[in-house]
Amino acid sequence: MRDAGIRRTVAVLADGLLWITAIGGAISLILAVAMVATGTSLILYTGGSMAPTIERGAVTVTQQVRADEVRVGDVLTVDRPGQHPISHRVTSVSEIAGTAMSSITMRGDANGRDDDEMYVISTARRHLFTVPISAHTLVAVLASPFTWGLIVTGLVGFLVITVLRRRRARRMPAVLAPYSVTDTGRHG
Repeated sequence: MRDAGIRRTVAVLADGLLWITAIGGAISLILAVAMVATGTSLILYTGGSMAPTIERGAVTVTQQVRADEVRVGDVLTVDRPGQHPISHRVTSVSEIAGTAMSSITMRGDANGRDDDEMYVISTARRHLFTVPISAHTLVAVLASPFTWGLIVTGLVGFLVITVLRRRRARRMPAVLAPYSVTDTGRHG
């Protein structure tokens, strides 16, 4: 009796894990499609030049915008050829006549003056909102051997449970369908 209860509990846990995994996968797929459709992306802050507005390690959701949509005060991430992108606040915008480009100056909130260079852009990534979690902590947790040990152990356990349940289901006798007696004769 106790063995059946343990099996039932394991089966319920395995089914629950399968549902959680399926729902997580569906949410991830929906978010990925939504991000592509809306032109949004995630930025991980590694520097401190935007503190205290955006702290080191925070994650920001951005959306691709055209140069003519950029306004003073926007926080943008600008790609720079041969260098890492830079994420600062726009301090001035000048449209370049006859083009779809603008020249902008930017400054990190923690900096005392504008950046040394001006940026010529046709598009940039405007910051929509910031999630003030420590992405570095998240990366450290995911890089931990202990975390991966738990993940691998959980996946292996899930696979073993699934295989055992299927094997057990194949060994169970088929349900007998009701049958009718066609021989109505008397046996003597």
